[in-house]
Amino acid sequence: MGTLFDRLSPTTSISSISPIVRDEIEAQLAEFKAEEARIQAEAERTEKAIA
Repeated sequence: MGTLFDRLSPTTSISSISPIVRDEIEAQLAEFKAEEARIQAEAERTEKAIA
């Protein structure tokens, strides 16, 4: 099934999406950004441990 992002075309305008779906997309984006920050922090810790 995939995420909402998988079901949207790259040209989908955020204003053309219903507010409920937009809220869900924004929540998923926040989760992805938080996960990205965790991964980056882990990578930095690993680099420091190796150095």
